[in-house]
This record gives sequence, C-alpha cells and structure tokens, in this order.
Amino acid sequence: MSDDPELLELIREVLALADRGEVLWAVDTNHGSAALLIGLLLDHGQRVA
Repeated sequence: MSDDPELLELIREVLALADRGEVLWAVDTNHGSAALLIGLLLDHGQRVA
C-alpha cells in the first residue's frame, strides 16, 4: 500500500489533538481514495467506523 504523506500527517495531527484520548475515525465510503485512508488508519492501529 502506498503511504500518502498528507494523510499520515492528518493522522498524526488528530492523534496529537486527542492528547492520548481515544479516537474513532468515521469514513462514509470504503472505495476510491477513502480505501487508502482506511488502510492507513488500520495499519496504525486506529478504530474505524
């Protein structure tokens, strides 16, 4: 899977804002560019709805 640097930065920024709190990511589709985001989130141990 290709890592998109902008998506990885987004994940880092949101996790920093959460300040060690839990984050639940919600994505309204599972194909196209959303599939990359979902894959990156799962690869980084994030919960996705």
